[in-house]
Formats: sequence, structure tokens, C-alpha cells
Amino acid sequence: MSKLRHKSVRQLLQVLDLTRAAYRSGTPVRRACHDSIREISKKYGVEHQTIHDLCCRRLELERIVDFHIAVQKWLSGDPDILQTRVMDKANPDSHPEIRQYFGRSASQNESELLGTSSEGEEAMETFLVDLSRNDAKFLRILAEIAEKPPSKLIHDILTVNVKAQLKPIFEEALRESSGS
Repeated sequence: MSKLRHKSVRQLLQVLDLTRAAYRSGTPVRRACHDSIREISKKYGVEHQTIHDLCCRRLELERIVDFHIAVQKWLSGDPDILQTRVMDKANPDSHPEIRQYFGRSASQNESELLGTSSEGEEAMETFLVDLSRNDAKFLRILAEIAEKPPSKLIHDILTVNVKAQLKPIFEEALRESSGS
């Protein structure tokens, strides 16, 4: 199979940009990839299948779900599978752009997804949560009303509720340990 030309690499990186933005807004990876592929195909005036093919067959992945998995790992701070695959399939003249892209996105993933910062904030851990379509719809409405991204709203709600539910458990454990 021929190597990816610079234009194809750029289209692929644009799919990843749109996917990341949609994912950060609360869209599941599979849906974010699908919508991003459609949007980039419209932008370049090509069939949806052309960009789909770029993200699957041209990267020598068996199924589009393999692309989704690689993207999910990248979004979770592990770009190795995706970056290696793109580098292996691209013409060498695109390698500097690919390295720069994944270098930039890796630092963004580290600071934004893992919660590390130069200000010494508490490190964060990412969890994937599946919601029914109805619950996801309500979450988006609530997030819009609260003027927060869905991920921030979920964080705020869970932080308060996890602490509230754990407090009595810890208090009980402390009473039991001091009483024994």
C-alpha cells in the first residue's frame, strides 16, 4: 500500500482535532469520530467513505472500531498506538508535522485530561461513563443551563456526591477502629 501523502495526513489530523473537541464536549468517541469524518469529507468535497477509508484501511486497521480504540487511548493520554500507526503509514516528509501534532496533543492531554499543571493542582484521573441517550440529552441541557461543559458538570456533581457518600463510611470505620 502506498504511503499517505501530506494532504491525507493533514485530513487525518483534522479528523483527530474535531474528534478531540467533540469528545471534550461530552460526545462519545465513536460518535465524535463518525461526525468528524463526515465534517472533514464535506470540507474537502469528498465522499464520506474516502475519509473513513483513510482512518481505517489506509492505516491498515481491520475495522473502524480499531481506529476508535486507538483514538480513545490517545485521548486518555496514550498516543503511542495512533502516533506509531500514522508515522508508519505516512510519507517521511509528513513526519515532522505528525511529531509536532502528537507532541502538542500529548502535552494538552497531560495537562487537561490528567489534571496536572505547573500550579501544583491535584492530579486527575479520567473515567469513561456510558449514559443512555436520554440521560445524555438531559446532561447536555443541564450543562447548557449551568453554562459549563458536560465534563465539568459531571466532575462537579461527582466530586460533591462521592465525598458525601464516603463521609459516613469513613466516620463509621473510624468509630469501629477507635472502639476496638
